[in-house]
Amino acid sequence: MTLKELKKYNNIWIYGAGKVGRKVNNILTFLGIDVNGFAVSKFDGTFCIEREVVEISSINSPNQDTLFIIAVADIFHKEIINTLESKGYTEFIQWNSRHLNELWRCTEYTFEDRRRNLDKCCFILAGYKEFLWVDIFDRIERFIPEDIDVCIISSGLCKEELSDRAKKNNWSYLATDINSVTIIQNVAMALYEDYKWIYKIDEDMFVTEGAFEGLFNCYIMTEKESGYDVGIVAPMIPVNGYGYKKVLDKLGKVKEYEELFGKIRIGGNPKSAIETDPNAAVFMWKNTLQIDELNKLFNNDKGYSICGVRFSIGFILMKHSFWNGMQGFFVSGNPDMGSDEEEVCSNCIITSQPIIVADNVVVGHFSFGRQTEIMKEYYNDNREWFSIRNIHTIHK
Repeated sequence: MTLKELKKYNNIWIYGAGKVGRKVNNILTFLGIDVNGFAVSKFDGTFCIEREVVEISSINSPNQDTLFIIAVADIFHKEIINTLESKGYTEFIQWNSRHLNELWRCTEYTFEDRRRNLDKCCFILAGYKEFLWVDIFDRIERFIPEDIDVCIISSGLCKEELSDRAKKNNWSYLATDINSVTIIQNVAMALYEDYKWIYKIDEDMFVTEGAFEGLFNCYIMTEKESGYDVGIVAPMIPVNGYGYKKVLDKLGKVKEYEELFGKIRIGGNPKSAIETDPNAAVFMWKNTLQIDELNKLFNNDKGYSICGVRFSIGFILMKHSFWNGMQGFFVSGNPDMGSDEEEVCSNCIITSQPIIVADNVVVGHFSFGRQTEIMKEYYNDNREWFSIRNIHTIHK
């Protein structure tokens, strides 16, 4: 049932005021569906801050204009259905875990479809850092291989400029009214369900020459040689809790960094300087190498590393089956910023499908959220560090 179909009902009641019922209420509210309240067979004094709780016997909504969502244990469904039908109600949904996990499928969206039915697709999550788009899209347009379909995805808005960019490049464009990074990625994955390989890239990632091919080749090599079932493959990233140590090691800059920002600790950690201190982000851009030169330097390395810590997912490659195995990203009823990263990383561990980092691919990450304003000033004054330099690379 779509949002449009749900919205045709003037009265929607959630039958059941327990944990599942409240979860259903939170997500429906997030999706913009007005719910009357919780219906129960017998009121025991339970108080729900979210909605009113009433006994079914006291509900007098018009039968033809009322939908009940039955959100209780399966063993009670038959009894509840008999009760509803005895009162003349015929419109109801029997909720289960699959419905809860896939409620995002109700989302209304705009899709400019230019799919070419290829084997690979790249989703570009964009819409909120317009000041970076000239360099970001210049790099993607320059370096993305012809055998990869592209879809720009915008969560919570629809941007004419992004639509125009997509049209110019024969890319698709997907936009949702609801701002949820998990919902829009789920919708995109569903639209591209026949594609085997999925790249996902954020609008603050500066791709480099050979990056797409490098991740793909690393995936194939790791899957063949390592003995692991691969979860995701990612590049080396200087402004990143895992990649910054390797970059600083290679350039002999560890001591210089630690004198300014303290002891390096490897792994995604929102308390570490690399993710919080804007000067640490500036240091990684200014005091290492220009990103294309850095990529060329690492291009001479071979192999891959297995990442045993949380990794930011600004640019990743995965098989569509990996997302299928997660049953999609979980939608909480909030914008879910960062929860997709948590799910990817935890799923890699739980399913023994590790995060693989391609040691010979380097891309740039602009900054973490708390670093953005200072980094924006640095970016405006130092565009040459972000624009493409013509350096030939070969990723084997």
